[in-house]
Amino acid sequence: MKRTKVLILCLSALLVAGCSDTKTTVKPDDFKKVMGEFKLDIQDQTETVDYADAIYRVISDTYDLIYIDGKKKYDIEGLFVDQCKNVIDDIGTGIGTYKQDTGSGSNWAKLEITTEDTYYYVSWIGDTYIYIKGLEADANNFREIIKKLGY
Repeated sequence: MKRTKVLILCLSALLVAGCSDTKTTVKPDDFKKVMGEFKLDIQDQTETVDYADAIYRVISDTYDLIYIDGKKKYDIEGLFVDQCKNVIDDIGTGIGTYKQDTGSGSNWAKLEITTEDTYYYVSWIGDTYIYIKGLEADANNFREIIKKLGY
């Protein structure tokens, strides 16, 4: 029940917050350039699905970062909503304390949750999407990447 309330609050906040604010879409070449600046190796997983023009993934022992340049905006928005639900399910009911930040505009939305040990970030801009899950200790590094990408 608590997870459902948190999810409803998150999604409600995203729907009503900052509807006139817009962000510039992050294209695949921009993503690859930023990952290179941070010296992160990306895996091209574009061939694994038919709803995206590009899917890049950065995987390490301590985090997972996924970028998708979708073919249709509504597919990306659907991925965002599904992943928000997955994050809430992953956190579970016994999470203790956590910090949550949500935001949205006319062409974007984000959910950022930090628990005692895990950092989650889910966002879409236009027809692009990013998801990060990693150690809370690395949250500032992830925020740097997010800022550089413009998410």
